[in-house]
Amino acid sequence: MALTLLSARDFTFTLKVTIQRTGKLGFSAPTAEALGIDSYTYAKFYMDDENKLSPVVVFSKNKDEDSFKANKSGEYYSLSTSILFESLGFDFKKQNIICDLKREEEVDALVGGEAYRLVCRAPKSRRKATVVTKTLLQQMGPNFFQWAESYFNESSGHLNIKIKRKDMYNAYNAMFSDYKLKVTPNNFKTKLKLYCRMKKLDLNAGKPNINGLSFFDFIAQNKEDIFVGGMDKSNGFEYFTVSNRERSENEIKLNDAEYH
Repeated sequence: MALTLLSARDFTFTLKVTIQRTGKLGFSAPTAEALGIDSYTYAKFYMDDENKLSPVVVFSKNKDEDSFKANKSGEYYSLSTSILFESLGFDFKKQNIICDLKREEEVDALVGGEAYRLVCRAPKSRRKATVVTKTLLQQMGPNFFQWAESYFNESSGHLNIKIKRKDMYNAYNAMFSDYKLKVTPNNFKTKLKLYCRMKKLDLNAGKPNINGLSFFDFIAQNKEDIFVGGMDKSNGFEYFTVSNRERSENEIKLNDAEYH
């Protein structure tokens, strides 16, 4: 009979910390307990010249001017590290960043203590964005995406300007003359909205949306979402305006008076 050692080292939980949206480095309760984090703990950070987003940290009970003191709030401990992480280029203001602490025994001698490397996980929104993009592309179809990428290229002159819906629709059908590749006028508008969502472009920013909100009222509440304004129709023609988020209030007013 053969026996294999099931070492506790192979079943230890992952030491996890969180770079909060405030910039503080927060410790989960199990991690704080495992590392012995308390109100007398100090942390020193060492920047890796080859990877600034993966610094090394050492914990000790020794206070000096280079250390960050652990502070307790409720049941949890954290470090006031906002300026540190901002200087290293961490984008923590939009959402929390979860990181693992990996032991780096080979650098213990260099830093004078037990070294842990901060290994941050990809934000959930980034992984979710990839799935969303694939879904939008499937719903839109590769032909429409190909046409839109060309038609709304920044050098095309078709961004931030009112264009007759009929002219835009005809431009698509001119590129795909095969009857099987054509889309109905209603489907065209639906696919245009999908493209705008995928590329973070706004549609008809000069018109209130379905809830009556203006462009600027909407983005004040939904900075990360696209704006889809209501129907823009005059003199018997409907118009589409596909625009960048950067367009100013003055540009919106000017474009409302332009026709193409």
